[in-house]
Amino acid sequence: MLLEVLIALALLSLCFMPLLAPQFALLTAQKKLVGDLENDRIAAQMFLDIKERMYNNTIALDDIPVKERNDLMKEGEGLREGFEIVEALPDGTAKTFAGHYEIFRRQKGSTALPMPYHLIIVKLYFYSNKAMKPYVYNIMAERINGEADDENTAL
Repeated sequence: MLLEVLIALALLSLCFMPLLAPQFALLTAQKKLVGDLENDRIAAQMFLDIKERMYNNTIALDDIPVKERNDLMKEGEGLREGFEIVEALPDGTAKTFAGHYEIFRRQKGSTALPMPYHLIIVKLYFYSNKAMKPYVYNIMAERINGEADDENTAL
């Protein structure tokens, strides 16, 4: 009799696994989506911080390296700086977002007669992202009387 009960429990547990497998897959996909949305939110927050620092001239336009249109933008060739953001969660724990960003600029015109307009490219990388896919933002800036001034943002 005990053997029959054990066989019945084994069969029952085998039947529950296919019923629960889609729920577990859905839970993992949901956790990944929430992580991606958090990275998107932090990337937008970091971009606004970088743009504000450029507007206040904390990051000078002359410090940002110029890349020609045909040059490939490789990781590590631009103005690079790391960041770490710690956010408190409602349950009392803290979550850390760490990564780095790189800034390049493209200038229209020759080096003899530089144009006042620059396309500034900001790439944000998160260390938690295994693929290291960057978040790319573009800023259109105009140099007025030797100073940088943000004009438009094309996202």
